[in-house]
Amino acid sequence: MKERKRKRILITGGSGMVGQYMKDEAERWGYDVFNKVKYLSSVDCDLQSTTQTRACFKIFKPDIVIHLAAKVGGIITNSLEPVEFYEENTCINMNVVKMCHEYNAKLIAMGSTCSYPDKVDKYPMTEEDIFNGPPTWDHFAYAMSKRGLITHIESYNKEYNKNWCYIIPCNIYGKYDKYDQYNGHFLSSFIKRITTLVETTTSIELFGTGEPLRQHIYAGDVAKILWIMINRNITESFNVCPDENLNINHIAETTLQSCLREDLKIVHNPTKLDGQYRKDVSNTKMKNIFEDKCISFDFTPLSAGIRLVYDYLIEQQESLELGSW
Repeated sequence: MKERKRKRILITGGSGMVGQYMKDEAERWGYDVFNKVKYLSSVDCDLQSTTQTRACFKIFKPDIVIHLAAKVGGIITNSLEPVEFYEENTCINMNVVKMCHEYNAKLIAMGSTCSYPDKVDKYPMTEEDIFNGPPTWDHFAYAMSKRGLITHIESYNKEYNKNWCYIIPCNIYGKYDKYDQYNGHFLSSFIKRITTLVETTTSIELFGTGEPLRQHIYAGDVAKILWIMINRNITESFNVCPDENLNINHIAETTLQSCLREDLKIVHNPTKLDGQYRKDVSNTKMKNIFEDKCISFDFTPLSAGIRLVYDYLIEQQESLELGSW
């Protein structure tokens, strides 16, 4: 354990949702937030620049890199800016991966279930299905940049005998999200909208039909899994998701219950995109890896995670109101 504590860890996307949860968990895992872990943001370094990325690695000299940085957005922005999503993410990934090789750092990256095929013959999808068909056109450019990241990592593993790996989480939500319909994640943004409604409001709009199926994971769980991988030296790649695969309507109803607004009527807007019908993945590989290493892990229940985000947002609102007095 002492040797693990001496590792220098660089977390790209350190100011993002999962990165901030990793910071919250750092002390629990025995890491000094300021001296042993660097939470890198775009303010510190433009990872699209090879020169800046190399300079960052030269200064910090990381032993382990957790690569979370990415240009992300919802269906609308992905559809409007496919070039930006593909080029920016490809540049970021290329530079980080190459510098990990150049500075001999272990790499753990984060992918996305958006990279999985739009449709397959059998669900849930396993890690072997990732290249078995094109991803959905809703996030095609972003998805292909993530596939490129996976390809890059596996290529280094093959040619240079690296033990690099990646996780592929399902839809993420949490208190550090962006909270807007264009760049935020669906569930976090939906919770935020509920907190802004006045008590006399009787309904809330839900984009699409509400029929598609989705898996959701609390961002704090993703952060914990990454710390487990660091501490237990896990070098295998796997999907990260709970067992639940629920339709959007059920998720919305659960959210209203958890946010104490069951009085709100859900009004669908069928003119908005549904996205792909389902993209659920299997967590069997993750469970087997953890079982083999005697690691106990429980996912945060959906209702509990939603309540955590809701309570955080209410606290933020109350703080702002007090500050305006």
